[in-house]
Amino acid sequence: SGLFFVFPSVNIDNWYRLGNQEPRLTFWLILTIFLFYLALKIEKKIFLILAILSSLGVYLTKENGLAFFVLPLIWLIFSFTKEGKSSRKKILIFFLANLILLLLSRAGPYFLGVKSGYLEAYRLDFYWIVKNFRWYFYFLKESFGIFLWLSLFSLIWQLFLVFKGQLKNKTFLIWEVSFLILFLTFFALQLPLILFEQRYLLPATTSLALFLGTSLFFLLEKVSSFRPFFQKSIYFIFFLLIINFLFYNGIRIRNYIGNSLKLNCLNWEMVSYLAQNMPEHTNLYFNFPRGDQGQEYLVNIKKQLPLFFKRSDLKVDYYEKSKTIGESSLLISNPKLLFYPEAL
Repeated sequence: SGLFFVFPSVNIDNWYRLGNQEPRLTFWLILTIFLFYLALKIEKKIFLILAILSSLGVYLTKENGLAFFVLPLIWLIFSFTKEGKSSRKKILIFFLANLILLLLSRAGPYFLGVKSGYLEAYRLDFYWIVKNFRWYFYFLKESFGIFLWLSLFSLIWQLFLVFKGQLKNKTFLIWEVSFLILFLTFFALQLPLILFEQRYLLPATTSLALFLGTSLFFLLEKVSSFRPFFQKSIYFIFFLLIINFLFYNGIRIRNYIGNSLKLNCLNWEMVSYLAQNMPEHTNLYFNFPRGDQGQEYLVNIKKQLPLFFKRSDLKVDYYEKSKTIGESSLLISNPKLLFYPEAL
C-alpha cells in the first residue's frame, strides 16, 4: 500500500506544494484508519478515543472529508455478522461518534452563514461528469496499470469463496471492501467539480492504494501454497510488474515536475512584478473563465504577496460582473498575463 501511495504519478502534484488541503486530509484519513484498526485489535479504550478525535480532523479539513463516513457505516453493517459480533460495541461507538461529528462539522458552517465552496464549484451536468470521469480514470489507469485489474480479480475471487463458504477470515475482506467503497466515494465527489486538478484525487488514490495493497496481499498469500516452480514464477512476474510500475511512473514524475516547476517559476515572476510595480492599496481583480487554470495560480498570488513581499495592502480577488471597478483597481482578464506580467 505504501508503494502505491508514494510513487503513482497522479499524486506527485501534492508532494512539492505547500498549503494544500488534500495532504492534510490524507494525513487525518490514514491516521484515523490506523487508530481504528488498533482499537479493533487491542483491548484499550485509548485507541478508540484517539480514532474518534482523529476523525474530527478528517471532517474539518475539507468538505469532501464527509466521504470518510462510509467506512464506519460499512463496519456497522459488518458488526451484525457472526465475525463482527465481538467488536460490535466498539464499532457502534465509533459509528455514532462519527455521525455526531459529521453533523456538527456540516451544521456549524451552515448556521454561521459560511457558504459551501464545494457546492458553488459543482457543475451538475451529465456530459461534464462523464468527461471528468474519463480524464481521472485515464490518470489512474496510467499510474496503477495492471494492478487495478489484479486487485479486482482478487476481490472477485474472495467474494466467490464467500459464496462457496470457503473463506475463513472475512475481516480482511471487509477492510478491502471498505477501502474500495471509500475510494469510489471520494472519486465520485470530484466528478462534478468545475476545476480539474490531479491533486484533488489524493484522498481517493490513498484509499485506492490501501485497497490495492490488501487485495494483492491476498493473491500473494494464495500463491505461497502453490508448487515451488509456479510460486517462484509468479513471484518473479510480480517483481517485474513492480519494476515496470516504478520505471514508468518515475518517467512521468520527472516530466511532470519539470513542467510544473516551470509554470510555478512563471507564476512567481508575476507575483514579484505585482509586488514591485503596483501602487499601494490597489485592487487587483482577475476575470478568468470558470475552470481556467489561472484561477489555481490566483490562489497562490493571494498567499504569496503578503507572505513573501509584505504587500498585504494589495487586494486580490475574483472579479464579479456586479462589482464596480474603481480608479485604484486593475482588471486582468487574460490568464496569459500570469506568465507575461510585462504586458500589464
